Amino acid sequence: MERRAFLQTTGAAAAAACITGAPAFANDTSGDAPDVWVNVKNFGARGDGETLDAESLAQAITHASSHGIGTVFLPSGVYMVEKTLYLPSNVALVGAGRENTRLKAVEGTLFDMHKPDPRTADIRQRRTLISTEGVSTVRETLTENIAIKHLTVDWNNCPTDSYGHSVALMDSCDRALIQDVAFVNCMPSDHPDSGEGLGSRFRCECVMYSNARYGLMDNVLLTDSGYRPLSVAYGSKKITFQNGVIHAENPVWRHVFCENHGDGITRDAKFVHAEVIFLNSTFILDGGTGHDGICSHTGTTHVENCDFYISPEAETFRIILRPFDGSRNCRYINNRFHCARRFRSPLRIMATTERDPAAWDNQNRSITFSGNIIDLSYAEDVADRRDPAVDFPAGDRRIHVHDNQFHIQWEGPVRSPVIAMREPESFSIAHNVIEIEAPENSETATGIVIEDGVQGQIMGNSVAGDVTVGVELRGETDKVIAVANNLADAVETGIRNNAAGTTETGNNIT
Repeated sequence: MERRAFLQTTGAAAAAACITGAPAFANDTSGDAPDVWVNVKNFGARGDGETLDAESLAQAITHASSHGIGTVFLPSGVYMVEKTLYLPSNVALVGAGRENTRLKAVEGTLFDMHKPDPRTADIRQRRTLISTEGVSTVRETLTENIAIKHLTVDWNNCPTDSYGHSVALMDSCDRALIQDVAFVNCMPSDHPDSGEGLGSRFRCECVMYSNARYGLMDNVLLTDSGYRPLSVAYGSKKITFQNGVIHAENPVWRHVFCENHGDGITRDAKFVHAEVIFLNSTFILDGGTGHDGICSHTGTTHVENCDFYISPEAETFRIILRPFDGSRNCRYINNRFHCARRFRSPLRIMATTERDPAAWDNQNRSITFSGNIIDLSYAEDVADRRDPAVDFPAGDRRIHVHDNQFHIQWEGPVRSPVIAMREPESFSIAHNVIEIEAPENSETATGIVIEDGVQGQIMGNSVAGDVTVGVELRGETDKVIAVANNLADAVETGIRNNAAGTTETGNNIT
């Protein structure tokens, strides 16, 4: 089998189809080394759930690598691992299916500890069960064309000894594939019960891509991480998560689903902002004290055709999608957001920068929120909160909110709008359908609020149900056009215009 053919059999070539602009994973045709298929049981691995198999697995990996390219096959069984496994270039670790093959950490093991970027402080160190060979080198060594497929990785709640962990650390690598893999029991046994006082420690992750050029996660389950299931950081370029599930059963701090902290220096000394893509995936939050869902610092995030389920036990969870700190060109398209009744904390689908936006003037940021279905319920005991369902705080530019469907239910007095923007530099809100159900004693039920907005269009929207005000314009809003909106259900007024420089035409406000 030729080198190109092998890489295609790992499934890595499929990544190119869903990562726009990325080179094909199967693009390395250098060298004439023979290919090899290695069965770990030929190197002494037992897979009986009792024998310590790490040394046998390491020998099989070394043998495959010595041939230039190879597959390390793990037949059905439970392989007990007591030390970190390192994947070199052009090696695939392949099981017999994630229901059949399990890599399981030996209880209580303190695995090797690395800093994904050696330039960072020691508290950034992470323990890891599976890592790339080029870890902690800032790309002095780059691991290429690796794969982990068809198995379950069980951290077995191993301790971190006051540091964090990344069960799989894809560091200083290019074209890294994780396919049909489940990560389970990833909460460390010595993790605090809450996020109070954690600081920068206990950054517990199922998977981290650090200094990674291109990566694909296909049909992957991430669960029980305690902090954040997926992290992308330190100069990574483009990572795709598709057809997978992220299940946060009991998060104890922020970034419930993913953090894209994608700013950093590449191998050729160029500053990059990572792009993280989520396609056709499901996100579930059952409870705990998590704060942010998918959080993007400085990078670009694309979320399309995904489902988000938030249970009533997630009492302090607030934000599902959060691009901030100079995020670039974030897109949220054709997703579905389901929030159970008795949800106790106001939910914001989006919130952006909390810092001085002037610091990010060169980011040319834009946000698109289009074609989504949002079904939210607010319990009676959140009556005093004023967070909008979709919130764009000050500093955003080029905001597009189009063709979404909002169904909002309130059990207590309503005090917040459905869509709110403050100081947008350029925006369009078009063809959205907003339905509000509120009790008779509700104070206000507003569809859309714009404050100090410049150069915007509010066009073809429908605000219906228990509505007091359809559209409200505040402050120094200027050069805004409100056209052909259906606001007839508004009890008080269709458009409350407290701003100069606004044109209203063709709106149904009877």
